[in-house]
Order: sequence, then C-alpha cells, then structure tokens
Amino acid sequence: MRQVGPQLRRFVSAACCAGGLAACGREPPAQHTPPPVREEEVVARVGEQVIDANAVRAYVAEHGVSPRDALRALEDDALLGLAARRAGWSGVSEAVAARTREQVLAQRVLLDLEREHPLEGPTEDEVAAYAEAHVAELVQEERRDCLQVLVQLPADATEAQVETGRVYAERTLARMAHDGVEAVWAVQPEEHDGLRVVSQYPPPATPSTPMPYGFREAVFALQAPGPVAAPVRTPSGWHAVAVTAIHPPITAGSTEALAIARRRMVTEARREAFEALVRAAAERFPVAVSTRNTEALLPLVGPQAGPGT
Repeated sequence: MRQVGPQLRRFVSAACCAGGLAACGREPPAQHTPPPVREEEVVARVGEQVIDANAVRAYVAEHGVSPRDALRALEDDALLGLAARRAGWSGVSEAVAARTREQVLAQRVLLDLEREHPLEGPTEDEVAAYAEAHVAELVQEERRDCLQVLVQLPADATEAQVETGRVYAERTLARMAHDGVEAVWAVQPEEHDGLRVVSQYPPPATPSTPMPYGFREAVFALQAPGPVAAPVRTPSGWHAVAVTAIHPPITAGSTEALAIARRRMVTEARREAFEALVRAAAERFPVAVSTRNTEALLPLVGPQAGPGT
C-alpha cells in the first residue's frame, strides 16, 4: 500500500492558505508551453501527469528535503490536484495548470477536509472519554522555560578562576535584572578573562527533570519570570540562569486538558481523512515510478534520506 508523503506534514498549515484561495478565480498570466520532457528524465507518472528530475530538484531547493521526500510530495500534490479536478473545481486550460495551481487545488482539498472535521465537531462526552483514555499523554507538570549564560571552568580551575567566573555570572544576573534577560543573554562575549562564556537554552525545567544540585531550587524559587537570585555552581562552571516563561501544570479533567484532547481528536480525524483521500486517489490515478531513472537521477540531486516511494 502506498504511504502518505510529506504533504501530510503540511496538513496543519492548510488553513493559512485560505486567504490565497480567494484569488483562485483570477486567471494567472499566460504561460509558455514547456518543452516536452525526455523519457530518461521522467522519474514518475501520476495518471497522465509527468514528474521529472527538474521538478524534484526545484522542490528540494525550495523546501530543503531529500529527493525521495520531494518525489513523494510531488506525487501527493498531483494526486490531490487530480482529485480536485474530478470534483469539478478546475475549469482552466492545461497550460494554466502549472505546479503553483496544483498546490492551490491541493490546499482546497485540505480545507474541505477541515470543514468536514471542525474543531467543535466532537461532543463534550466524546472529548471527556478521549481525555480519560489518554490521561497520561495530556497531564503535564509545571514547566519553566529558561536560558542561561554559562561561564565554563576547566577541571583544574584555580581559586582565582573560580572567583572570576562567579563574579562574571553575578554581574550578568544583575544586568539581566536591569536591562532585560534576553537583551543581556544575546550579547555575551565568547570568553572572559580566559574563561569560555556560552549562551544556551537548557531544556525546560519541571519538578521531575534531572538537574544539577542547586539548579532546580534556584529556578523554582522564582515567583515570576526573571533572573535567579544568585549564580548556580555545577561541575560545568557558573550558571547565570533566568526563567523566561512559566507554564502551569495541566491536570486531568482540567479545561486545558480537555482543550488539548479536542484538538488532538480533530487532528487525528483530519489526518485519517487525508490518508484515505490520498489512498483513494492513488487507486483511481495510478502512480508509476521509474525505478531505473529514479536510482540514476535522484542521487545527482542531493543526499538520500528515508525509504523510497
């Protein structure tokens, strides 16, 4: 069975294209008919539509994906475009049906799927049942986003180096309190008096996150975002830590947990509908991939990643 490609990863952003769809009724400028594609450049056919190596190269350059993923996305777009035409959404000439037009038609299909599965679709009882069945995935501890300036100390640091690092970290915290956390964090030098200085985004802190001694206490002592009271010493050096955001815990049955459950239910329903649509389109419009040309041409486009089509 054919697997759904990278088009699925663009599913959640389909609504962002709604504004562009308003212009679909206007004919774009006339385009020149492209020269015929040489058979040795054809990597796939979707129905009567040809996907050649140049299309794959262009997609790789535009989206930064592997050639295999690019080919999968081009196939998905072609299938959705054919499904849109079959539904009567396109009355333009073949010369106008270029790649950009195919993408607009594909987005129209995705927007229809969103309308068929609206956020308010699931009932409250259905959402509550889903939340109860997935409680472990929905419940979250309090989470604190942090950033830090680390003054690294060598393993054989002298007392003078340790004191230099502490003083610099202490002054950094004072500057954060006065000038703003991110403003100070973003302009740190690479070193100070021979000690390396590193600006970092550590992982979010939670009550159960493994942390060096003193780090958790300093972070969770704050009642609001801002720099901690004093530098934290760890085997790595001196840390000038600041909390940038505090996310309260999400408890079972809470309003937030139910809202997350609803969004997940709708996203899963839309994803299943999308996969079913692509499978149906693939059965209606056969996808024929040239293994010989694919293996010969795609390595020339860029590095490979993931399974083939």
